[in-house]
Amino acid sequence: YACGGSDTPPPQEETETSGGTEVVAEPVPEPDPPAPSSIRVLHAAAGLSTVTLSGTAGEAQFADLAFQVPSAYEAVALETDPATVSFQVAAASGASAEATAELSSGIPATLVVYTGADDGLAVLAMPDEERPVTGQARGRFVNALVGAASLDLCLPGEGRRAPGRPIISGVAYGDFGGIPAFQGSGVVTIGAD
Repeated sequence: YACGGSDTPPPQEETETSGGTEVVAEPVPEPDPPAPSSIRVLHAAAGLSTVTLSGTAGEAQFADLAFQVPSAYEAVALETDPATVSFQVAAASGASAEATAELSSGIPATLVVYTGADDGLAVLAMPDEERPVTGQARGRFVNALVGAASLDLCLPGEGRRAPGRPIISGVAYGDFGGIPAFQGSGVVTIGAD
């Protein structure tokens, strides 16, 4: 057999009983716990741009999160795959938010903290995308612009006065849209509906 396989069944343990010999199968080992996920946090709460944030996700700790600067990824242990993990975030000003995110083993996620509709904090959880094909770009677009019910993400048009070419249309406030792989420069135009 290739790779050392065999058609012989694994050995079984025999025990003596008053009625004869009883065959007992080996116990099935417990499965290994799932590999951890990893989370990073992005402070995008414009209403609290001068305040740092801190938070927890599972056992991971995040401190001194500055506005528009993503944290490093922190490992988060999972009991199941996928698993729902609670996230709490607070600002020095007293604003706070709680959210849950579904995480999968080995797949990183980004939590975006933004200004909620009531001027408090809100959290958006997004699984991170696979890496793009060489020579192409891929990304996500988050609408965290207070007062903009819906936003479009466009590439510039053919000329200065030509309309832009939409990449993503109608991203609702507090949501995100994925950008499929595309080629070209990263110049984008953002317009509110």
